[in-house]
Parts: sequence; structure tokens; C-alpha cells
Amino acid sequence: MPFETDDEWLINLDICSLDEPDKAKPNMHIYIDSKLPWYEIADDLPRLRADELDDLLPVWKKERVEGG
Repeated sequence: MPFETDDEWLINLDICSLDEPDKAKPNMHIYIDSKLPWYEIADDLPRLRADELDDLLPVWKKERVEGG
């Protein structure tokens, strides 16, 4: 899906593209409402649906753009 100009601050990264992917530890699961039904999340990290990101995205954007 192409990004809008307002989304240029976003970075998408495939974990398998890293030299040492085991060092990239996740801190939450997002878009869980679109996960495949057979995929079970087996940890206790926070889980967010797409509709729950509306409040979080502006915070992430500010941190990314302003270093906030």
C-alpha cells in the first residue's frame, strides 16, 4: 500500500533483512485485527488493533520527526 506524503516519517523494515535479527526485540504487536487466524501470539506484549493506533501514531510521528 503506498504511503501518503504525511506518512513519509514511517519506516518499514523486514526483520529478516537484518544481519542479527535476534537482537531486534519487539515491544508490542500492532494490527492484530488483521493477523491470520492460525497465528497465535505467545507472549504478553501489548497488542493493538488498527483502530487503537489513531492516538498512538501522532506520538510516534513526533518522536520520529522531532526526536521527541
